Amino acid sequence: AYAARSESASRPRVGIATFGSGNWHLVLEILLAHGLALRGAVPELLVCDLPTLPVCDERTCFDRDPTCCRGCLPGKRPLLDQCGITWRGLSRYVPHGAIERARTLIESLSDQELARFQYKSSPLGEWTFVSTCHFLRRDARSQVPEHSAARRLFLATGIVIFHAVERWLDELHPDVLVAESGAHFMWRIAFELARPRGIRVVCREIGKGGFDHHIYSVNAECM
Repeated sequence: AYAARSESASRPRVGIATFGSGNWHLVLEILLAHGLALRGAVPELLVCDLPTLPVCDERTCFDRDPTCCRGCLPGKRPLLDQCGITWRGLSRYVPHGAIERARTLIESLSDQELARFQYKSSPLGEWTFVSTCHFLRRDARSQVPEHSAARRLFLATGIVIFHAVERWLDELHPDVLVAESGAHFMWRIAFELARPRGIRVVCREIGKGGFDHHIYSVNAECM
């Protein structure tokens, strides 16, 4: 079936921003990628392979050391290597020293500047808010030290993701971007950077009814 579809003159490229999402989301996105490939698309996954990132959505303040990545890629690699779908790691798009430069920039800000912080005219403070709340397991609007420290982690990581996603989109030139939820910070950044490029964004999430219930939205987050 794949060979027959490859003869089609029009094969839309689909970028799937997987990042470091849980194994169940990865399985769903690989199944989705195969379904799209059977229908003539050319899917590609963007996967986080950077344990040195300051934070991600798989960590919370209740972890023993929330600044330390537990390393989710080794458990996913057998599936990624055998699934037959092209995937690229974030590290391909993150130059040496980028994480430290981002940390230095964010550490230079006052606590009062964090929530409204803009990066390259983009409201990164706003885009990281949902993930900061998720990390803290509560509202993150105050300026207590714990909240400000969490904001700094997400803003520094957000700057790195911002540049990596820009480079990935410019290299892949996808016709469609698939992003989980569209609200948590990595996917929000991908969502917001894709739209000005004229890329249609499809956000996906597992519904409240369980693993077999799914929500999809076009050019809108689906939290």
